[in-house]
Amino acid sequence: MTTQGQNLDVVMRRLCLWPLWTTLAMIAIGIWPTAKLVGNEKLDAFWAALALVWLIVSVTLRSGLKRMATAPQTERLKIGMAVGVVRMFATIPIAAVIGFRKLVDPQVFLIWVAISYVVMIKVETIALLRWDKLLEKQDT
Repeated sequence: MTTQGQNLDVVMRRLCLWPLWTTLAMIAIGIWPTAKLVGNEKLDAFWAALALVWLIVSVTLRSGLKRMATAPQTERLKIGMAVGVVRMFATIPIAAVIGFRKLVDPQVFLIWVAISYVVMIKVETIALLRWDKLLEKQDT
C-alpha cells in the first residue's frame, strides 16, 4: 500500500469513529435528564436506542466509505445517498419491532431513537462529504 493509500486508510478509520464519539457525547448530555424525567429503571430504553442507532450508522458509514473509495467520482453521490436509504430502512423496522414488542419502554426508546437518528444523520453526512472531498483531491 502506498503512502497515499495508508493516509486514506487512516482517515477512513478516524471517520468511522465519529459515530462512537457522537454517541458518547449524547450519553454524556442525555443520561442525567433522561434519568431525572423517567427514572433509572427506564434507562435501558435510552441505552438500547443509542446502541441501535450507533450500530446501524457505524455499519452503513463504513460500508459507504469503502464503496466510495473504489468508485468513480460520478458515482460517489449516489453511494452517499444509498447509505442514507439503507440506514433508514435498517433503523425504522428494528426500532418498530423493539418499540411495539415493548422490549424496553417504548416512549423513551423511540424518543431517543429519533434524537440520536437526527444527530447521526448530520454526523454521517459530514463524514461522507469530507471523505468525498479527500477522494476528489486524490483524483486530481
